[in-house]
Amino acid sequence: MRCCTFIGHRDCSQEVEKLLCVVIENLITKEDVNEFYVGTNGNFDYYVYRVLLQLKKQYDIKINVVISYLNNKKNSCYDYNETIYPVGLERIPKRFAIKKSNEFMIKNSEYLVCYVNNTYSNAYKFLIYAKNKKLNIINLCDQELF
Repeated sequence: MRCCTFIGHRDCSQEVEKLLCVVIENLITKEDVNEFYVGTNGNFDYYVYRVLLQLKKQYDIKINVVISYLNNKKNSCYDYNETIYPVGLERIPKRFAIKKSNEFMIKNSEYLVCYVNNTYSNAYKFLIYAKNKKLNIINLCDQELF
């Protein structure tokens, strides 16, 4: 089982969905990736989740919705029946919860698909973290929209 996670800016454009669809489908069909970790914080995560739900209709894939807070049921667009709450996160101060859940996703993946277009964001810090963990990285900001 090969796993992929996603990290990106909260405020990315919906245009990224087209590229996400192509990239994720290539990971499924060419790299045998069949398990995906996605967060619930911001537009990028939301677009990833929508694309994964569409692709799940065609492919046998597992979608893990990783939550950073136990009371995170405010966003009804996610299926909270298939969530993962990383072990030990309940002991982490709330301001570090997203950081720890992102680290969890990266540690459990071989691939990272990200949307990072600057060097001063938390998304960039996780891109560097993933590089140090030797993940296969696809930055959508380096790709052309089809």
